[in-house]
Amino acid sequence: MKWKALEDLLKIIVEIFDDKKFPLVICLCGVLLFTLGALGVIPGLIPSIDTVGRISLMAMGVPTFTLGAFIYLILRAGQPKLAGIEKYGFEITSPVTGTEKRVGNGFFDIFGSYASEPPRGYRAAIIELLEPNGFVFRRKVVFERGRWEATRIWHGLQSKKKRTFQIVLVGPNGNVLWNYWETVGDKYNYDVPEIKERTDDILTCDAITVSIAA
Repeated sequence: MKWKALEDLLKIIVEIFDDKKFPLVICLCGVLLFTLGALGVIPGLIPSIDTVGRISLMAMGVPTFTLGAFIYLILRAGQPKLAGIEKYGFEITSPVTGTEKRVGNGFFDIFGSYASEPPRGYRAAIIELLEPNGFVFRRKVVFERGRWEATRIWHGLQSKKKRTFQIVLVGPNGNVLWNYWETVGDKYNYDVPEIKERTDDILTCDAITVSIAA
């Protein structure tokens, strides 16, 4: 039951921090307040609203709508610009898809190359895809002179089991999700459910599918 609650909270966080929806909700509240004031009735609840009440509702509606529009513009202005992931050239060079890895205690390393580090507000991460459509964060990426690495990524010890990993660029909204998932994972020793939905700014650069050697 607790995992279902955590999964629902993760979904709420994804929705709240989607900059297309949050300011829109505020704008809609402003429109609703103004409309109620203009109509003077709330069907089924309040048969009529006096003049002072109508003026007050309309007066609250205008700044509420303005606040929503202002937040939208601020979010858009402050959103880091990612001019196509191809520009950053993130690739996985080791291991390659189809590799059977020999692992130590269930962990292995991934290495790769890149052309340019992510812009301000973005981080690179390794995620693992889980069936049927979930994923989990596995490790942050460390940069060094055109190369990157992610060490001690959990694969498990089950022989021949194929697992798919991606290197992704994670933007501000995705970082909120990532940080929350890490906090919950650390508290429960990572015995937590997978994430079912990505934010729009978790962008796939490259992927591999590997298995454990017998």
